[in-house]
Amino acid sequence: MEKIINSLNSDDPKIRMQGILSLKDKNDEEFVLLLIESLEDECAEVATEALNILKSQGDLVLGSLIKAFQHSTEDIRQKISKILLTVAGDMVPALIEQAKEDSEDIQFWISEVLPHFGALSLASLIELSNSEIMPKKLCAIKALGKMDCLEAVAPLMKQLRDEEWMIRKESAVSILALSKYSLTQVLELTKSTEFDLQFWAIQILGKIDKKEARLSLKEMALNRETKVGHKQALITIFRNLDSIDFVAPLIEMFSDENWFIRKQAAEAIWEIGPESESDLVLALEHKDKNIRYWSVRVLGNLQSQYQSDKLLEIL
Repeated sequence: MEKIINSLNSDDPKIRMQGILSLKDKNDEEFVLLLIESLEDECAEVATEALNILKSQGDLVLGSLIKAFQHSTEDIRQKISKILLTVAGDMVPALIEQAKEDSEDIQFWISEVLPHFGALSLASLIELSNSEIMPKKLCAIKALGKMDCLEAVAPLMKQLRDEEWMIRKESAVSILALSKYSLTQVLELTKSTEFDLQFWAIQILGKIDKKEARLSLKEMALNRETKVGHKQALITIFRNLDSIDFVAPLIEMFSDENWFIRKQAAEAIWEIGPESESDLVLALEHKDKNIRYWSVRVLGNLQSQYQSDKLLEIL
């Protein structure tokens, strides 16, 4: 043992390589830890050989690899994750048991590994997502967002009702990551009577670049029953998307009973810019006086010289 340690501490990478090769058939914990430490070797060839040996030993060194999730160096923890992914799925139960421990660090790195085992880990991740321990719950929610399957959506939708804002936020992020599976359920949330669920639906749909998502957002903007707070969120999304597609619903919001909503809609159209001028000029003939008023204001702020003749004709 002492001879191996001396070899690994040598300044000569060739001697360190010899020390690594001498560990090839050893899977006792103290030798495995030496291989793990060597993953940080400044010589790429030495670090790579240590990695290859660990991979070749597989589940024989599982216990030591799991312990290595507590290593102080992030790079080593990431490499351990990659090693674990090369081992067969029969190690999943051991990983899941570790995920149930209270070490935040282990939970985080296991959340990076477990999703790659797909259906083998789904039930346990759902169980962990219902934990009352915040770090454990968050790790499971993040992991579910990486599962790439429809079955991961329902437990995430459930977490949107959690009393903790951070849980709801991370659930929304994971639901967005699974948008190819979750879009239909998110669209249903826009019809919810719960204010917070509608809010998260708006936030998620605002980041999904699909026709159905944009249409739903427009419909919410034009719905007189939509709450003021939701309208503000919709205007912010329309502004950030910076698309001519949202000019028409923003102009319709000029007729909203809330002055602040009318003002915010006008500011959003101004930020979209000159591309909105044609729609604004047409709106000058609208029967609603508020729509006419705010259209004039925005055109004035845009200094719309191109449309000046039409403005004079209407005025």
